[in-house]
Amino acid sequence: MLHQMLLILDASMASTNETFDSNFNPSKGKALLKGYEALEPYGWYFESEEEKKVLDGTHELYEKEPGKENGSS
Repeated sequence: MLHQMLLILDASMASTNETFDSNFNPSKGKALLKGYEALEPYGWYFESEEEKKVLDGTHELYEKEPGKENGSS
């Protein structure tokens, strides 16, 4: 049952498409981060901090809107 749930989680995460374009999509990013948190006890980890920054909206490549902090919409 656990393996089936992990496979469903992986498929669900893959079907969310990309979490980014020129702007951050906080709902997709937060959902994927929660999924990755569930996988951490089984050995999954971000290979680089860059990946996590893309998901949490803090990556330097996101456009910043005047008057708003990066990662907000």
